[in-house]
Amino acid sequence: MWIDPKQKKRCDINKVNRTKLKSNHFMGSKAFVAARAELGENEPEKVEPDRIEFYKHTHYKSKKGWSSLEAETNYSVLNNMLAYCDPAPSYFPKGKGVEGLPDALIALSTWLSEK
Repeated sequence: MWIDPKQKKRCDINKVNRTKLKSNHFMGSKAFVAARAELGENEPEKVEPDRIEFYKHTHYKSKKGWSSLEAETNYSVLNNMLAYCDPAPSYFPKGKGVEGLPDALIALSTWLSEK
């Protein structure tokens, strides 16, 4: 594996890129889609968690706490944004909950947490 200089260079670049992440998750290599579906299967109503609760599930563990200060801040920002949103049906299509929030709000919360 390390015989190929291209592979070594790629690994070095990836190592540097991983250090730039502000918020790591606890999911390992499991795909988020599969993890979210699995969480939904464990619920009595068989409903997948909304984006905010899924974010908490992937970035917070009761024994370890938050994966980083950034993750905790992002979660707080998302909850604050949700508190300010009007929960009228026009904003939240029936059965959608947080999924009805425009992706722009999710992007805004990320931008705010970087400030």
